[in-house]
Amino acid sequence: QKGGKMAIAITNWYIDESFKFVAAEIADRGGRLIGLQQGGAFGATLDIAPELVERYVADVFIGSGWDEKEDTKREICEVIPLPIPKYSKIKNSHRYKTDRCIFVGNMIPRYVYRIQTFLIPEEMEEYFHWKYIFFKKLREDILKRFCYRPFFGDYGWNEIGRIKKEFPEMNIFKGGNLLREMKKCKLVISDHLATSYLESLITNTPTVLYWDKEIFKIRPSANKYFDLLRDVKILHDGPISAADHINEIFDDVNKWWGNESVQNVRMQFVNYMGLSSKNWVYEWSNFIKEQLELRK
Repeated sequence: QKGGKMAIAITNWYIDESFKFVAAEIADRGGRLIGLQQGGAFGATLDIAPELVERYVADVFIGSGWDEKEDTKREICEVIPLPIPKYSKIKNSHRYKTDRCIFVGNMIPRYVYRIQTFLIPEEMEEYFHWKYIFFKKLREDILKRFCYRPFFGDYGWNEIGRIKKEFPEMNIFKGGNLLREMKKCKLVISDHLATSYLESLITNTPTVLYWDKEIFKIRPSANKYFDLLRDVKILHDGPISAADHINEIFDDVNKWWGNESVQNVRMQFVNYMGLSSKNWVYEWSNFIKEQLELRK
């Protein structure tokens, strides 16, 4: 907007050309540029390109609970924690209505298009193989309850074909509202760091995670929170451990998930990676006023 004093955006910094011009004009007039977290990988993984781009461009970056000081050597701005509006609306909204279990998958293009420290094309065959091991390890009666949610783009990997070849009875969940379905299912499983695993934990949906820690590398500042997830068997370092745990707790998932130690860990993690607040409007209003006062 002409004469704007501040720009707050998520992905617009690198995909929206018209926004870039508006943001440049605001910055040139001494206005403030504010970056805002997207997904569940920012603040968790080692250097992730979109986060670095946004923190390089912005004057300050909003983290969903986590914070970091300005890094003058890498020329990236400070991260200030604020409750995320969406997370504040979906907190503890899980209501068990169906025995369906949802496995949320991920996908990347077949060719490298940006610098990142996790899941590159050369690692995809192992990623698929771990999924095969996981499903093979599940009890037959449990496997029948599973549906697979693929990423919206396949990029030529033929993932559904691979799954159907080994598990022809597997239900494939395409389209629809993933969050809505997660909020009423029995169990969510995710094998990667992205939005879905975090929203599942925020909604308090029973959740089991697994991934290769050599592929999905966690930054030192977040390690202790992921270790807490490991301690209560929410997070596993491989598909066999995750499947064995599900086989063990499946007949009474809530006995495990409702355990005080599990819930305490979940809440600690969510406060760090998916902060919410009933007073988020007030907190955001104060933040915006403070930023406007910092204009040059």
